[in-house]
Amino acid sequence: MNRMMLLVILAGIATLVLFAKPQPQEVVQNASQETAAVVLPEAPMNSAPAPTSAPTFTEVKVEGTAPPVAGTNLKIIAMYPPGDETPKNEIILYFNENLAPFESSAGNMDQVLITEPPVTGVTTIQDNYLRFIAKDILTVFDNPLITQLNITLHKDLRSVSGQALAPEMQHLFFVASSPVIREIRVEEIASENALVQLTFSRVVKLDVLQDYISVSDMAGNPVNVTMSANHNGYQTMLQVPLGVLLPISIEIAEGLPWGAGFEWTATKMEGRYPTVKALKLNSALLNTDAIPYTLVQIRFCHYLT
Repeated sequence: MNRMMLLVILAGIATLVLFAKPQPQEVVQNASQETAAVVLPEAPMNSAPAPTSAPTFTEVKVEGTAPPVAGTNLKIIAMYPPGDETPKNEIILYFNENLAPFESSAGNMDQVLITEPPVTGVTTIQDNYLRFIAKDILTVFDNPLITQLNITLHKDLRSVSGQALAPEMQHLFFVASSPVIREIRVEEIASENALVQLTFSRVVKLDVLQDYISVSDMAGNPVNVTMSANHNGYQTMLQVPLGVLLPISIEIAEGLPWGAGFEWTATKMEGRYPTVKALKLNSALLNTDAIPYTLVQIRFCHYLT
């Protein structure tokens, strides 16, 4: 009886286990449902587009290092010839940046470089320099009243980065060479004096010339002279006593003021009149024995060429 009851209980347990085991199709279906739970649904047609990747920049801007786009930082860093020399046939200005092609804001035919007094020439721009070429700039200084060549650069000159010319760089100048004695000549011979005109290559301060001038004869002896200045500023008349042993030497000591405002000081100047040394006749011999000719033998103090 007890055995029969045990068998019946075991049979019932087996039946429950058999019906509780899932079928293969149900396992696949449940697995599909679990997988579908982690797949994102497709976006509807009217939804916002998916975000794109971040843009790529070709230039990285760091605060405080970007170059200026405007200003007045275009400056001259060198010039040829140097400021203490006088230009002959060209002037070259070097800048701290490369130069842009020149265009006047007024749209006219303005020149990027002009001179005063006017000099006809050609101006070219390349890289970081500006070049002015003229046939002979020195001819400007042939006029004794011209003491400097003024250069003016156009205010519209620009660098490739947009920098305008610094205001203090717009005007510059070249000073003429220090004055020299250009000419000494006798203008008149009076009863006691010879009037000798002294001409300088530049305007000098004639009213103080007496403090710098010294005159000596051929033997080196000092000669006292008086002066009367010409109103033109570069000529004076010397009264030289007659009977002075020629040639006379004229020396102007260093420091004589010169220039339009007498702002410059001259170097030492020297001159002589006459410029050719005078010949001294040492002897003359007349030979009448040289028939049929008469010979005259003359001996000078120097050899003749």
